[in-house]
Amino acid sequence: MKKNDTNMIQTKRNKSIDYFRAFLMILVVWHHATLAYSTSGSGVLITDNNTFIGFDLIALYNDMFFMFAFFFISGLFTYKSLLKKGSRLFIEERLIRLLLPFAFATLLINPIAHYFSILKDKGDPSSIGGYFQFLFNHFGKTEANHLWFLWVLFLFSLILVIFYQIQKSFDIRIGWNQEKQFANAGFFTIIMIVIGLFVYLPMGNIGDGGFVTLVKPFNMQVSRILLYFLYFVAGNMIGMYGIQRSFLFKEKFQKKWWLWLTLSLTFTVLNIIIHVIEEGMGNGIFKDFISLIDQGMVVVISLLGLYGFMSLFTLKIKEDNKIMNMLANAAMGIYVIHYAIVTTLQYAFSFVELPGLVKGLSITLMTLILSLVLVTLLNKVPVVGTVFGKSPSGKYRKAYIGWTVGMILLLLFL
Repeated sequence: MKKNDTNMIQTKRNKSIDYFRAFLMILVVWHHATLAYSTSGSGVLITDNNTFIGFDLIALYNDMFFMFAFFFISGLFTYKSLLKKGSRLFIEERLIRLLLPFAFATLLINPIAHYFSILKDKGDPSSIGGYFQFLFNHFGKTEANHLWFLWVLFLFSLILVIFYQIQKSFDIRIGWNQEKQFANAGFFTIIMIVIGLFVYLPMGNIGDGGFVTLVKPFNMQVSRILLYFLYFVAGNMIGMYGIQRSFLFKEKFQKKWWLWLTLSLTFTVLNIIIHVIEEGMGNGIFKDFISLIDQGMVVVISLLGLYGFMSLFTLKIKEDNKIMNMLANAAMGIYVIHYAIVTTLQYAFSFVELPGLVKGLSITLMTLILSLVLVTLLNKVPVVGTVFGKSPSGKYRKAYIGWTVGMILLLLFL
């Protein structure tokens, strides 16, 4: 990196990207709130007999792009932050920002979701008063569930710091001003798809495409981990080059948001058709070939979905919106707390006879409102607010780090 390349350090946060992140958070809440009412009922703690097949289709599309988009936009400002703060301060802040909520929520918030899941299976609503006994018996032993994103993002950040230190030690200079490929959508797309297929296809079947617990509660979607890392690296590289100078902010590219979204939806439908064909085939070379195409669709759809929604937000967002500002400011807190609220509401709605569509939409809206209210209130509480996204006070930095390390050790050894 050239010493006088100040573009990387002067890149300002863009409100449209913050709103895009808030939108992705809404999709996460929607995803978890409606999975209980999908026909498959996979990946949830509580299922319901009242289903709506539309939730299956939306969940499939969400799964194809939104976590990739999260890693991409997380990378946009990460290297800039590392350059500004230096390795030590950067790691300390990422530890507090990411691992503190991961550990705290795994220990004290997610057990609420697991408790209501067990309650639903037992069918004994009178035992709700036994929550604290449940917490005592299962303290540190429940899964992290959706919180996996936080520790994986911390791991990626740690890898970035190692690269940065190597770069400094060997005086590796990268002339990002000459990297014109970041202004060329076609070149970037080809590179992302080629590398994406290379890193994803060999791992596509690990854990049957699902989550694997490495060391409890550190679970991750192993099959996609390298593809997630690719998106994180791509976000960093565009951030280093200059977000405003990249093809993502070219109006000609942004105005095609409808095309990117249409293509992403078309490929999703095609993916479903290919998957159905694959399921009906016997074993053989041709089935293996179809399986590779089926898996490779994730690489294409994830990129097109990112292009479409990001272009829509960067093109259309020109003014402040109070509701989106509130959601953007509370995004981390909503991510941390929403899963427990979703499962609690799904348990409560299990005693109500309503169509799956109504239940899913109601729980999504109620979760967003309750999460936003709770996070807003919790952010006013000293120290506790840090768990839900409030910037940590430098005065208590060492204490935050100590608490985080202590809770991680509890999770590992309990």
